[in-house]
Amino acid sequence: MPYSRLFQLMVDTALWETEKSREEYRKQAFLTWRIEGMFATENIPTFEEYCNEFGFGDVQGENNTEITSSQEALDYIDELFNCAPLKDREEDIVVK
Repeated sequence: MPYSRLFQLMVDTALWETEKSREEYRKQAFLTWRIEGMFATENIPTFEEYCNEFGFGDVQGENNTEITSSQEALDYIDELFNCAPLKDREEDIVVK
């Protein structure tokens, strides 16, 4: 088998595995989206918007966030998940 054919098979397999993983994430996201919808007090986004927000939807946004410290990582997660700041909770101590 020529190397170029082997390489193409490896690329195709990697893409297939990536798509399979992405579909598993979408299944799990659907459940969380529905649960969030049951308990939401405000309007929730559509499922596609929800998936795109977390990076496994059909629209892939550019990630320009460069994280250089643990505090920046915590702030980014707070922003991404729109949750209460982790620094106020003592049980969430980050080892530096």
